[in-house]
Amino acid sequence: MNNNNVIIKKRNKIKQKGYADVVFVVDKSGSMSGVIRGLIDHIGDFINGLNSGNYSLSWRIALIGEDDSQIQFADFSDSKESLRQSLSRISLGGSEASYQALDFATSLEFRGNCKKIVVFFTDEPLSGGSYYSESSRNTQDLAQKFNDGNIKFFLYTPHCRDYQNLSSQINSAFHEDFRDINRTPFDTLLENMGKTISSWNYQGGDSTKLPLIFKDILNRKITITNI
Repeated sequence: MNNNNVIIKKRNKIKQKGYADVVFVVDKSGSMSGVIRGLIDHIGDFINGLNSGNYSLSWRIALIGEDDSQIQFADFSDSKESLRQSLSRISLGGSEASYQALDFATSLEFRGNCKKIVVFFTDEPLSGGSYYSESSRNTQDLAQKFNDGNIKFFLYTPHCRDYQNLSSQINSAFHEDFRDINRTPFDTLLENMGKTISSWNYQGGDSTKLPLIFKDILNRKITITNI
């Protein structure tokens, strides 16, 4: 056979359509400026990672900046520029209310048949924030809420038994300890996280909006503002 006459046809791999709703929850205490700057600069790397796998993902991202008196919130968006603008409006504030913010995040309305993800960044142990006794008493309920909603959880925290206890009770949790999270190479971290999410075959079932656990604190002590 004359090899010159052989025509090799390349087949383009057709990506399956998929959906991902991601909520970033960021402790907005005064020491977290480096994390917020890293998200502003590298949210595009996360999106590139989302688009790298076997799925052509229709993605939406929501943002929560949290402290013990205010949650700054940007609802789900598919605009990278809008997300950057919302991140830049997060104002650094007081002590943390991390479990209350995670409760708020898991009560957002995720789409049906969708990969549901919450990503959390803090540089303080749970005991260093506000509402500690209420939070620690409700660890099991918060973990069960993640499981009931089929929500996957990424935690980036300092070494903390409370966060280890929470993540150990969640069916799909990825917990990484950082000594100094503000010095994290966010381009690599966010891109790899996006690639991990993109590689999952998992689809999250029906549309969900789960009830709040810390409804009293969120209604009486924490103001929700849009950014």
